[in-house]
Amino acid sequence: HLKLLREKLDVYIRFIESGELLEVVPKARGRTPTIRIIGSFALAEQGARLIDQAAMLLKGAGIELEFVLRV
Repeated sequence: HLKLLREKLDVYIRFIESGELLEVVPKARGRTPTIRIIGSFALAEQGARLIDQAAMLLKGAGIELEFVLRV
């Protein structure tokens, strides 16, 4: 699952960094893009570590990353 999560994050990041987000959603200009991962189960330790590390890196690029547990 971690590999799939990394691949999915990479796709979202490319979408944002390439400027495609602003082409598709012009109203997003001037806003902080947020990648929100909604999970049905709590993250395992490795998954939580991946999200935390990615969130720290992305914050430096002006992108927010969050995990939300759907109950």
